Amino acid sequence: MKLDQLAYIVIASAEVSRWREFARDVLGTMTADGPGGSLYLKYDEWHHRVLVVPAEEERLMASGWSLRDKYAYDAALAHVRNTGTAVSEGTAAERELRMVSEFFAFTDPAGSRHEVCWGRTMSSVPFVSPAGVSRFVTGDLGMGHVVLPCHGDFDEAMTFYRDVMGLEYSDYFARRFSPGGPLVRAYFFHCDNRRQHSLALIESSNPVGLVHFLVEVPTLDDVGRAADRAVATSTPVVRSIGRHVNDSVVSFYLLSPSGFQVEYGCGGEVVDWTRHEVRDISYGTYWGHEWQPGFGPERARRKPTGRGPPTTARRTLMTQAQVPTPPRSPRIAPLPDETYREIVRQVYGDSAGPAADLNITRAWAHHPALMAAQHPYQTHLRTTNVLPRRDHEVAVLRIGWRCGSEYEFGQHTVSGRRAGLTDTEISRIAAGPHAPGWSDREAAVLTAVDELYDDNGLSATAWDALSRHLDTPQIIELLVLVGRYWTVSVVANALRIPIEPGRPGFPGAPS
Repeated sequence: MKLDQLAYIVIASAEVSRWREFARDVLGTMTADGPGGSLYLKYDEWHHRVLVVPAEEERLMASGWSLRDKYAYDAALAHVRNTGTAVSEGTAAERELRMVSEFFAFTDPAGSRHEVCWGRTMSSVPFVSPAGVSRFVTGDLGMGHVVLPCHGDFDEAMTFYRDVMGLEYSDYFARRFSPGGPLVRAYFFHCDNRRQHSLALIESSNPVGLVHFLVEVPTLDDVGRAADRAVATSTPVVRSIGRHVNDSVVSFYLLSPSGFQVEYGCGGEVVDWTRHEVRDISYGTYWGHEWQPGFGPERARRKPTGRGPPTTARRTLMTQAQVPTPPRSPRIAPLPDETYREIVRQVYGDSAGPAADLNITRAWAHHPALMAAQHPYQTHLRTTNVLPRRDHEVAVLRIGWRCGSEYEFGQHTVSGRRAGLTDTEISRIAAGPHAPGWSDREAAVLTAVDELYDDNGLSATAWDALSRHLDTPQIIELLVLVGRYWTVSVVANALRIPIEPGRPGFPGAPS
């Protein structure tokens, strides 16, 4: 099977109206309403390149791949079935929604759904960008590329893409983003066209199922005007303009209404595959692509201390799937179990509960007096708090993320779920207060955490926003809570506290 191109993507979203505004006013695509409250995004001569369908939560429903004709389609369907892959053929209603003659669908070992179609519908309406974009780079190259997460068997997924889907390697990397951190692999694949890659797979988890997709325009001016439109519409820019190593794209990254990123760029390499050598990419970008304030753990950033001029180091260039993980070799060896259990008994009595099994509790046990002193303080924040539990967990998760503490973020992923946060919301913590989907109250809490982390205080705007939703004791508790979990996060990082087996870490999301 040889897939011609990435023809379309299908996005499930509770933010269809926001997608309409985002597509029209920022991306510069045409939009059209579809059946059942769906939305089409039109880039070129085809009926659409993106289909957004109403849903309760955000996720990538499918990546759609096209074939030239019915003969190629029938051969591809037979090939996939012969591999033992479970296949479903699109119903009449599904085909009509996608505006294709036929399609079949399957799920890859990484959990991503793919659709293979033939007979797409061309539009009689010429493409005219409502934002003045000259055109989009599509045609035989397809709509761009998708970057998909793989939390399961990466090698199995790689084999599937090659042997079942017929994709071919373009480039790859395999490296650690911090000393002793996990090995992260990403592979880039191309279709039967000259776009440098149409799909990338990276070792990470991501509840939305999509890290980003690329929108390519022909000129740097088109990219710059899109950046201006993002500013004018208050659309969050996640990463600054930069140039990638593997495909040479000059781009920046926007936050979409669904919480994943959209790469907006120009200058993508058009490859002669007869002369291409698959390369190990040592670094993702030649320059730029800096995380913007509020996005990504910024552990490389030195904060103003008040004891001298502020110093700001270059932020680490990374994606959500490339979060630097504290090395897993702890700096302090655990106490002998008998000694540890006696300290826990003396400090906690019968009230230790599951906390006695946590690695960070074992670290505190090296200083029994401090462990005893902080116990009532921690218990008060955890059990007798006046701040609603959901607000509590949103704040703790955000300060854990900003401190780059995967240990603390993972602990409160579990307690956040108990407080009613969904995995989509926990993943959205990484995007910060400007991400679509937060209530005004939650955005105010997240903004307060960011200002406390960045500025060691609160602006009048942040204070006023908090005051509209929280009373004075709740605000004071929030301030103390952020300070407390900043301390815990820093301790966990500095002591290299390892995550307990089976506990989650950061939500992953690659670039």
